[in-house]
Amino acid sequence: MNFVARSISPSLRMELSLRPLVRDNVSLAQKLVTSKFKKEFLWGKCVEMCMERHPREEISSGGNSESSHQIGHRHQNQPGSSGFLKGNNNHHHDENHQGINRTMYNERAYRDRSTCMEDCFISYERVKPHHKIARACIHAACSRSTRASTDTSSLECFDRCAHHVSLSVYPKLECTDRKLWERITKGASVSPDVLLLCLNGLCDHDIKCAKSCLSHVSSDIDPDDLSDWSRCTYSTVCAKIPEYGPRVRCSDKCLKEHKINQRRMFERQRLEAESERQKEEEARALSAGNLGSLSSSYSFQYSRSGSEHVFLSLD
Repeated sequence: MNFVARSISPSLRMELSLRPLVRDNVSLAQKLVTSKFKKEFLWGKCVEMCMERHPREEISSGGNSESSHQIGHRHQNQPGSSGFLKGNNNHHHDENHQGINRTMYNERAYRDRSTCMEDCFISYERVKPHHKIARACIHAACSRSTRASTDTSSLECFDRCAHHVSLSVYPKLECTDRKLWERITKGASVSPDVLLLCLNGLCDHDIKCAKSCLSHVSSDIDPDDLSDWSRCTYSTVCAKIPEYGPRVRCSDKCLKEHKINQRRMFERQRLEAESERQKEEEARALSAGNLGSLSSSYSFQYSRSGSEHVFLSLD
């Protein structure tokens, strides 16, 4: 909830902090926010656009010209309703229906805003990872003064702008990005898999981010450790981190711990092998000692037998 609370207005924060909506709201943020740009810019702008489409004032009126008090009062006087039967408890029953009505509308309004937020993020997908284009669509092409002549909402304008760019401009940008990335990675000492991890897996096709990733793996990660580092980026702990910086730091820490555990394992295996070797040497020494004692015993018995034979022959 910390991220959501930092990204929305106090009034909307109050509304969305009410259970049972809070868990759904956190889940929505976790699903949509997968990069630093989405966290620091897009989420807040989408909230503003969706608040414009679904104003908070609608909640207080129940989204209807009839107030929640009137709805509760009308319902309690219907035949068969508990309020109608209880008579003197009408006021208490009316308050209950007001609460139920507000809760039902809050949930409905939240679902509408959730759908709106998803639509807003889908619009951004048309132009990602070009943050400047998304900012230009929202701030310039879809400013209040620009929209005044078209009578469109800010979200509709953003979607149209992103759609237009995706059809007319984006293919050229995509081609430019591809050529730029080929030039940046020409002669790179890392494998194609790592390059693909930087560009797609960690940076969502953001060339600037991918360039930082390439610099990091080239200068800070030992070539022999790159495969383990790549696996760390997809580990259970690191894979769920959306931002590039924290995820890379998580992967670096994961690799460091992996290498420490490997050294401990190799040292344990070395000590176990040394212990086995010493046991084998002791066993061989003991076996050799037993054979020597047995040989001496046979020699002594043979000598005694030979002496007795001599004495007997002399007699």
